[in-house]
Amino acid sequence: MNFELFLIDRMNLVFMRTSGRVDLHGLMETQRFLAEETLLKSSLDVLIDAREIDFSIRAEQVISAGRALRASRASHDVKRLAIVVKDDLAFGITRMFMVFRQIGNEYSVHRTIPLAIEWLGLPAAAEEAITCQKSPQRCSLKRRAS
Repeated sequence: MNFELFLIDRMNLVFMRTSGRVDLHGLMETQRFLAEETLLKSSLDVLIDAREIDFSIRAEQVISAGRALRASRASHDVKRLAIVVKDDLAFGITRMFMVFRQIGNEYSVHRTIPLAIEWLGLPAAAEEAITCQKSPQRCSLKRRAS
C-alpha cells in the first residue's frame, strides 16, 4: 500500500492519500508504521482519501487485524478521523476494521471528500487545499511511501 501525508497547517489538518492493494500483511504493517508517524500524534484532524485502495482481505482477517492492533496498543492521537472510500465493499471493510480496532477517537467513513470535510467542520476551502499535488506551494508537504 502506498500513501502520502500532507500537513495543511492553516486548517490543522493532515490529509493522507492512499492507493494500492490491501491484504492482511499490508494492513498490519501500515497500521504499525502510522502509529509511529509523528504527524498523527499531533492532535490534528485527519482526512484519509482511500478511494484508490483495492481490498484483498477477508472479513475474518479484518476482525483479527483490528483485535491484534487493539491489543498491541498501537494508537493514533488524532483529534478526529474521516476516511473517504469508493464503494460499498470498502465502506463495510473500513467500518468493520474501525469497530474491531476500537479507535478511541471520533471517526467516520464517507463516500466523498466534501462530506468528510463537512463532518470535520472544516471550511469549504479545505477541498481546494487538499489538492496539494496540483499546487504544492499551498501547504507544507511531507511525503512517505511504503
